[in-house]
Amino acid sequence: MPVTSCGMTRLEEKLKRLKQHLRQWNKDIFRNIFENIKTAEEVAVAEQNFDENSIDANLISMNQSTTLLQQALITKENFWHHNAACKWMCDGERNTKYFHSMVKKKRSHTAITSILHEGASTMDPTLIRATRVEFFHSLL
Repeated sequence: MPVTSCGMTRLEEKLKRLKQHLRQWNKDIFRNIFENIKTAEEVAVAEQNFDENSIDANLISMNQSTTLLQQALITKENFWHHNAACKWMCDGERNTKYFHSMVKKKRSHTAITSILHEGASTMDPTLIRATRVEFFHSLL
């Protein structure tokens, strides 16, 4: 279907058509990731039940179902990783709740909450500050 408008309108129409094709491709290739995992787990459980009867065919089938389960779990992990990356790309380092929560988490990991001063551990912020100043003055 050719697009006869110009400029941004044409681009918008093309993107809409691309979106439809990508959604269909996603359904055809990946279907529902979580359903695939559930099905693969059910198959793996069924195969483990047949594990007691150690016929080569059962062993091959069990290995195949285990491989399917691992692939489904990897796909799920990639799905969540991609969603996190998309959220970061969309929100970026703007003034967002997500960004501030990441900064807060990083600050909590790097904050000095206790320090060893004269052989005793202390959590008093004023003593921590004084010890820090004293340490750096001794370096000068």
